[in-house]
Amino acid sequence: MKAVGEVMAIGSTFEEALQKAMRSLEQGHAGLGADGNDSFDEEAFEERVATPTPQRILYVAEALRRGWGVERVFGLTHIDRWFLNRIADIVTAERVISELGLIGLDHDHMLAAKELGFSDRQLAHLTGTSEEVVRAVREVVGVRPLVKTVDTCAGEFAARTSYHYFTYEDGGATERTEAEKPRVVILSAGPNRIGQGIEFDYCCVHAAYASTSSRSPLRTS
Repeated sequence: MKAVGEVMAIGSTFEEALQKAMRSLEQGHAGLGADGNDSFDEEAFEERVATPTPQRILYVAEALRRGWGVERVFGLTHIDRWFLNRIADIVTAERVISELGLIGLDHDHMLAAKELGFSDRQLAHLTGTSEEVVRAVREVVGVRPLVKTVDTCAGEFAARTSYHYFTYEDGGATERTEAEKPRVVILSAGPNRIGQGIEFDYCCVHAAYASTSSRSPLRTS
């Protein structure tokens, strides 16, 4: 963790996790580009690719879109080729999705796009439609997210505090257990930030206590 902060994202593929992480930055990105919000410094483009900054990953992806190739980008950044190849996967998929158009996104292609972490907003931008239309088509072709479970005890013993994430997976099944007692969902605005961990936990715990107590469900103190 450095002063610029961090994001955490979980997915079934690295590409999915990366695009989820980009959406979590609160910088208006719907993923790793392909959302109409990209803006680049053309005069210092190569320098932006070579210099470590919070925006470099966007420049790396754009360089690959412009046909620089993994080796050229590696020479400037020394980012491990494995990661550059995963970014190249996303860039290649962007081009394929644009060529197919929304009509061409059948079940298999739509699922492949979601497995690579593309949001409905990105798919709308790439196919020239709206997010609502993409979501409707996705429902029609039967591509829906699954709930997966993170084993917080790494298999050592039965986990009682598992947490979950949405993902897309061919032939996968939702992983969850039915509650033995009423549960509470706490909806909040924005992510947890550096320095806010204690306050965040404190507020959530007390909100859960208040909502499950015998007192008024609206009482928070």
